[in-house]
Amino acid sequence: AALQVGGHGERLHQCREVMLLTYKSIPMQVDGEPCRLAPAMIRISLRNQANMVQKSKRRTSMPLLNDPQSVPDRLRIRVNKISLQDYEGFHYDKEKLREASIPLGILVVRGDCDLETCRMYIDRLQEDLQSVSSGSQRVHYQDQETSFPRALSAQRLSPRWCFLDATSADRFYRIDRSQEHLHFVMEISQDEIFILDPDMVLSQQAGTPPGMPDLVVEQASGMTDWWNPALRKRMLSDSGLGMISPHYEDSDLKDFSHSRVLQSPVSSEDHAILQAVVAGDLMKLIESYKNGGSLLIQGPDHCSLLHYAAKTGNGEIVKYILDHGPSELLDMADSETGETALHKAACQRNRAVCQLLVDAGASLRKTDSKGKTPQDRAQQAGDPDLAAYLESRQNYKIIGHEDLETAV
Repeated sequence: AALQVGGHGERLHQCREVMLLTYKSIPMQVDGEPCRLAPAMIRISLRNQANMVQKSKRRTSMPLLNDPQSVPDRLRIRVNKISLQDYEGFHYDKEKLREASIPLGILVVRGDCDLETCRMYIDRLQEDLQSVSSGSQRVHYQDQETSFPRALSAQRLSPRWCFLDATSADRFYRIDRSQEHLHFVMEISQDEIFILDPDMVLSQQAGTPPGMPDLVVEQASGMTDWWNPALRKRMLSDSGLGMISPHYEDSDLKDFSHSRVLQSPVSSEDHAILQAVVAGDLMKLIESYKNGGSLLIQGPDHCSLLHYAAKTGNGEIVKYILDHGPSELLDMADSETGETALHKAACQRNRAVCQLLVDAGASLRKTDSKGKTPQDRAQQAGDPDLAAYLESRQNYKIIGHEDLETAV
């Protein structure tokens, strides 16, 4: 029911007969000719069923993701980052960029993990490296070629980093962030993932250390189950070889968006950040964050800082949190209502904040506990223009997908 212009919709129900009632004109094709279907009552019934030969996708070397026998349970993938300077300087040459890339760590994910989920794990890996590198000891790894310990780069990724498609024969291609939920990890690489950071500062030579940080995340029973972090860090002496290995166990399965990230304020800086966001004080927020405050805290009603900022409608604070906070905050759901920050902004009819969140990659199709999307909330709040904007952005993302073939 959600298919439009060759885009992929969501499966609502499996049945032999269905009756659809439409209330607006729908663009479609009849015998290859474009036309518009006026509001109508459509009856669809199953006529016959036959076996079909599946058409392979453009990446013929990759296993089909809907074939359960070809998808491994776990993927162990090395993550490497590339600077924009190298990306453009080497003219997208794969071998040269592979040598110039800097390793970040290793992810162990499900075989059907998509890039949107993988982004969360990479951001979490960066947070762990950042917290360790800020301590008194430095993190090292052993270089295979020189046998000397080298300092491991813990430079934080900028919010603008993107994945690179490494499946072509000779080049890397960027993947738009709005389409990450449409791509799987197996579709862009076999053993390693390359990411492009446009704000990365080159500070060391590339290498592939055997002691690189290892982030192991395992999923147990589907994409809705996430892991409570039992983080164990190992560090050796700075005089010899040092190594950090953050390891996550899947012992306690809870909701990722709250149990893995958000914490109650513990320090005075955390309390100051929460008060600054609620009061709309940008300068106090910046000062408290620079003094060591965390953006991964929750208020008394278990809402994130981005929820509060979107609800108050302060665009500058929303932008600051988006620029300096992890990407998990963007689509994090309120534990009580299930609303994201985009839901909150739509309820308050704040178009500027909604535009900031949408441009940052917020999900337009995510529903709250009552099954309402941000577009529905804007309509209920009495802002049809905002609802139309959210609908147009959702249609733009659907049409913008490069694979316009309808799945059978």
